[in-house]
Amino acid sequence: MQTKKLAIVIGAMIAGAAIGPAALAQSSSSQSYMNQQQSNQRQDLQQDMNQQWQKMDTNHDGKVSKSEFDQYWTQQFQTADTGNNGKLSKQEVKTASEKINDGEPISQASLNRMFRQADTNHDGTISKSEDLAYHNKMFRKADTNNDGSLTKTEMRKGLEKPSQNVASL
Repeated sequence: MQTKKLAIVIGAMIAGAAIGPAALAQSSSSQSYMNQQQSNQRQDLQQDMNQQWQKMDTNHDGKVSKSEFDQYWTQQFQTADTGNNGKLSKQEVKTASEKINDGEPISQASLNRMFRQADTNHDGTISKSEDLAYHNKMFRKADTNNDGSLTKTEMRKGLEKPSQNVASL
């Protein structure tokens, strides 16, 4: 989902910072192109977050309640579970993530990281309860004022912190 796009943006920014002196040798048009690409990726992430927000905020009150959040991720799980066995394989998660991300591929490292975090019984699949627990943990981290609902600001801040991504599976 949006996590992958955010990871790409952050990765590009980190890579740009890591290049250091070599980056100074780039032509200004090349640097301008990179800046435009990063800006486009941030805009895409914002647009994706807004679309996801609209799907989550079913009563259109400007907040996503815990119930709305759970309903959204339950639906996402059911859609991703193409084998209809109540579990998600890595391939199902990969396919669902790319679909939600408008075809943007997910890196193997990101996929593996999500699986390690979500597959708490280490059976190589993610059950519905594991998936919900994984997303509930993110909800609690993003709900910085602990009022039991998320605002767009809380969600956006959660997306800005790689360790607190709200949308990932």
